[in-house]
Amino acid sequence: MTSSPDRSAAAVSRRIVTVLIVRIGAAIVGVVNAFVLARLLGPSGKGDFYLVQLVPSTLLVLGQIGLPSAIAYYAGRGQMTGLARRSIILALALSIIGMLLTIAALPVLMSTVFQNVDQALVLVAIAIVPFTYVFTFGNAILTGRQRIGVYGAIAFGQVVLALVLFLVLIGVLNLGVNGAIIAYLLYSAVGALAVAIAAFATPQDGIVKQPTPVSSLFNYGLRLYPASLSGFFSYRADVYLLALLGTSAANLGLYSIAVGLAELLFFLPDSVVTVFFPHVAGGTRAEADAQAGVVTRVTIAATGLAALPLAVAAVIAVNIVLPAYVGSLPALFVLLPGVVMLSASKTLSAYLNGIGRGGIVSITALTSLAANIALNLVLIPMFGIVGAAAASLCSYSLGAMLQMLICSHLTGRSARQFLVPTLEDVRQLRERLGAMVGRLRDRRRPSEARP
Repeated sequence: MTSSPDRSAAAVSRRIVTVLIVRIGAAIVGVVNAFVLARLLGPSGKGDFYLVQLVPSTLLVLGQIGLPSAIAYYAGRGQMTGLARRSIILALALSIIGMLLTIAALPVLMSTVFQNVDQALVLVAIAIVPFTYVFTFGNAILTGRQRIGVYGAIAFGQVVLALVLFLVLIGVLNLGVNGAIIAYLLYSAVGALAVAIAAFATPQDGIVKQPTPVSSLFNYGLRLYPASLSGFFSYRADVYLLALLGTSAANLGLYSIAVGLAELLFFLPDSVVTVFFPHVAGGTRAEADAQAGVVTRVTIAATGLAALPLAVAAVIAVNIVLPAYVGSLPALFVLLPGVVMLSASKTLSAYLNGIGRGGIVSITALTSLAANIALNLVLIPMFGIVGAAAASLCSYSLGAMLQMLICSHLTGRSARQFLVPTLEDVRQLRERLGAMVGRLRDRRRPSEARP
């Protein structure tokens, strides 16, 4: 019989620290990946790969209808009986439907969004779709049941494998963009297989014995679907609009570096959300209300502090290693404060989804998306990639402020309590960072020297 995950504050902190360590490691390797790709492919090749790489993730968001959040929700509540099998079957079925519809629409896509891209690259990207679905649905099981160690090992292993494949296929075999998309296919397949095995290995005898009906998964997921859909396109509408408005592959390559560097900051809010959402889903409303404010404001503060050294490091690294991408830096500087505001939306969405108020998340996300598209249409023709970055900054800030006001009303706490860190927050953050450093030191010691 599997007991429910430890819900103490110390246990939650340990899980967040574990995910944070993994994501920091993955972010470091991710930076190396981005710089290797940028150096080997050049701005034009990097732009083509960046655009094609959006195919699997876009089809996932269009077709998953909120099910990953539903799976994580019910796994977090202990309703595990048969959940892994149903999740993988749903992932495969939905991915196949998405692939067939995309192939049918391919002539239109090739004449619009992918007008300057080799069709063979797009077809390979479509073949990656099932792996993307399985990886995402399987990970929902792992995070829902708080199997953070397994989740982290797979995530880190996948980015390391990606680096090896990029170096071999592009650096050694000189396959260019073709090598990059083949590498994407291979590491996606390996990651999906690993996650599927781990999901099935997760004990099925959860807290609730009766299997969760598929209808319940759909009912929960459909409430969150507009949020996941609009949230994704708030992140990526700028790329599609840049392509549709005739932006060159080279400028798309510059923008991809700016976006990739800015999104390195996601390691912190994503680490929090990975733990906080199932924690809220499996706990009481009073507990969630009490923790939402402190989690959000600490996440904002920590993300903001991380943005400062990232900006400095980016200037140095780009000028020394990737001088051809210096034009990406203005867009990066505009994106960074937007990502800080987006960190607030991520944690607030985890709270709202966890208490079953996914409809609110969908409304605020749709509002943010509408603002994003309108601003992009105005600012891209005027300012190019910097205009796209400015549209993201404004729409992310709008979405965060709307959610903050709503959560303030739901919890009975002032909006200030979601935004401004306290001295106690600083103390706790310092303790968490100290614990993280301590764990890193422990891992470096020989096993016989550990207590």
